[in-house]
This record gives sequence, structure tokens and C-alpha cells, in this order.
Amino acid sequence: KKYDGVVVDLSENTGGDMSPMISGLSALLPDGELMNFVDRKGRKMPVTLSNGKISSGGSSISLEEKAKVKKVPIAVIIGENTGSSGELTALAFEGMKKVKFFGKPSYGFTSGNSQFELYDGRLLMLTTMKITDRTKKEYFNDKIKPDVETDTPIEDAIIWLNSKIQ
Repeated sequence: KKYDGVVVDLSENTGGDMSPMISGLSALLPDGELMNFVDRKGRKMPVTLSNGKISSGGSSISLEEKAKVKKVPIAVIIGENTGSSGELTALAFEGMKKVKFFGKPSYGFTSGNSQFELYDGRLLMLTTMKITDRTKKEYFNDKIKPDVETDTPIEDAIIWLNSKIQ
């Protein structure tokens, strides 16, 4: 019932569909624009959160609206195995006040993909879009670098959280 700080561990999140990941963390994220997919012509397709529902960037997932967790410090743990939509889930927290990233640089699959059906019914998945986070920083298969690079990210995150709580 009471949160003083939160650790979001994405260090082993190799990807999948970002919508259920972000929806599951929606109580920690402000409603509004989280990031953008940007195509080769510079057109932006925003990824937004509203009342537990994610629009764009994957399946449409909606959770029953829950109260937002009060503004507490959030430590996001990333690592060399954080990839693809795991990285995009981490980027949903980028630029928020009271958020700090710990760990190692991510895998570097920070991009958007498009699926194309071929003549024989097989599907071809191609990387077709860049990503911009809420600070407008652009990513195109770039690693996310933690604020604190460390071999003991959870321990260091807890020390940081405790310093913010006191």
C-alpha cells in the first residue's frame, strides 16, 4: 500500500511485445506520449499511454485503470541481455524525474520493425523505423547506456533509492 521507491529489473528482458510490458508498468508511468517510432521520411508515430492502454507499437493491450503510484524514485536495471522491446520498455522511463538507470549497456536493438507478407505466405520482418524517447533523443539500433554502469546494479540501485527516500 505504500511505495517509497521501485526497482524495475529489465536486465534479462530480451524482447517480445512491448505493449503488455509497458501496460504492466503503467502505474509507474505518466499518461501521455512515451516515445515515437520515426519512419525514413521523418513521420512520427507516437506511442502513448492512457488509463493503462498503450496505443501503437504492437498489440493493443488495456489493463483495468489503476491508481498511479505516487511520484517515487524509480531505478531501472538494464544489461547486455536487455534487447528489442525490453529496451523500448526501458525507454518509456527515460527522461522522467526521479528515474535512474543502473547496469550495463543494453543489447542495441532500439528500432521499430515492419512485417511484410511474401508471395508464398511467409513473413519478412525488416527494421524500418528509428525511435525517439520523450526527451527527443534518437535511437537506431543504439545501446541504451545506464546512468550508473555497474556489475552490482540492484545493490547500487537500492543504495540510490535509500538516499532518495531519507
